[in-house]
Amino acid sequence: MKPIGVQVRMYDVGFGDCFLLTIQYRKAQPRHVLIDFGTTAHPREREFELLMPIAEDIAALTAGKLHAIVATHRHRDHIGGFVPTPSRTAPGAVIARLQPDLVVQPWTEDPDLPEDALSPARSSARAVSLLRLVDQQAEIHPLMRQEILTLAQRNLPNRAAIRQLAGLGQEQRYVRAGQRSGLESVLPGVKVSVLGPVAPRPRRSRSQLRFLPPLVADQALGLPAAARALDQPLFPDHPLWRGVATLPTRWLRNRIHDLHAEQILALTRAFDADINNTSVVLLIEAAGQRLLFTGDAEEESWTAMLARKGVAEKLGGVHLYKVGHHGSANGTPEQLWHRLPREVGLISMLSTRNGVHGQWERGTEVPRQSLVEKLAMESHLLDTRDLRRRRLMSVAVELAPGHPPLTLME
Repeated sequence: MKPIGVQVRMYDVGFGDCFLLTIQYRKAQPRHVLIDFGTTAHPREREFELLMPIAEDIAALTAGKLHAIVATHRHRDHIGGFVPTPSRTAPGAVIARLQPDLVVQPWTEDPDLPEDALSPARSSARAVSLLRLVDQQAEIHPLMRQEILTLAQRNLPNRAAIRQLAGLGQEQRYVRAGQRSGLESVLPGVKVSVLGPVAPRPRRSRSQLRFLPPLVADQALGLPAAARALDQPLFPDHPLWRGVATLPTRWLRNRIHDLHAEQILALTRAFDADINNTSVVLLIEAAGQRLLFTGDAEEESWTAMLARKGVAEKLGGVHLYKVGHHGSANGTPEQLWHRLPREVGLISMLSTRNGVHGQWERGTEVPRQSLVEKLAMESHLLDTRDLRRRRLMSVAVELAPGHPPLTLME
């Protein structure tokens, strides 16, 4: 069978990703792949209300049959919708009834990995430790506290979703760069290149963390929380001064608190990046179209991917780009953007929400405004925030040889 067209549908899930890829054939039924299904920054009951209509829409569009699921990485805003509940009407239950033939995940989720593998499983303990550390720091600035909490909670173990994904599908594939995805077996006539994740990151050594307070360094290395009690003084044998703080000493005390908070934030971002950089990155070629799905891969991953033979050349022919990491600057680094063919009508699809990560005042906001402006000027940008303003659930792009792209909003 030879594909005659493709459709990519992006759902507004708030801060998260949910894409339905449909491969169209002339003399056969279309084939459907769900790429991620999650959201975050909502109360749990709000997540149910948001995802349930989307799950039902996916079931209707696929006529009750998914051929594959791609779960790019374990963050809740990408896989939280798969979580099963006792209710058969829950979003995860609706997706499960679509009986996918294949489930693709990053190699780090393989249950047969040895215990010493550099897997995200280690990050869950770190996230709990960071939440505990934040709870002890009463004087952290509220904006910084909120960012740390949001990031740490994203890294808490999504075991229910991971277990559900492991039980779906007749076949499970855990992939890394250069391996076969298995998608070709369920998508006839389609070529799929796995660009990432490339390789595990080296474990941090204690020498790399020598500038941190001992408690933070221990948690960063994944040591048990019991190794140091949280109420244990930093210098147990040193006399304590209990006088009235003068202006200079108050400044020093406040600066130390700020520095400690900044270190905790830096560690939280590093752990978040560890999992983002396990994202499955796919280049899908069908009906003369090239589609790039990036998960949340960050600049470090793109440096490694673009160094691989032939990858940069393949990106030069991309027609549709799923904007990386919800529009963060490190999700679409310059070295990637310059490889994409903006002059031939590139379509970019951005799933994001304002005010969840980063701070505009510090130039760390997600999505980064300067990137969004560039996407709008140099590509045909489709943004879920526009859907939200118009109270629409999704936007779809249809691509076929010899025809201009067709945009459908519902």
